Amino acid sequence: MTSTNAADAADDYKRRSAAAWGAGAGAYAAMAHEGDGGGYMQLMQHITDDVALALGGKEGGAAVLDVGFGSGQPALQIAKALPECSVTCTDLAPGMVQEALRRAEAAGVTNFR
Repeated sequence: MTSTNAADAADDYKRRSAAAWGAGAGAYAAMAHEGDGGGYMQLMQHITDDVALALGGKEGGAAVLDVGFGSGQPALQIAKALPECSVTCTDLAPGMVQEALRRAEAAGVTNFR
């Protein structure tokens, strides 16, 4: 496979993955964030607690970047726990980004983008 073919294959895989995750964003968020989510929420709370412990009390807040954040649960929890922090998220799937932003707005979180 040439490097051009490999790059094209990688780009195609990214597009297909983004489309698939984006199309299922609402269902994924409902499964993961309602009820026990199969232990998902407990895992996310541990992540949030660790980040909050590491960043809590920083003068002027801190900046948090969550790459590949899906529907944004740990980043949203961090933004809620540390309102002085700026939380920025990115994901390959635009549908996941839209779902996370919808959830942040519904929760009244303003330091999440």
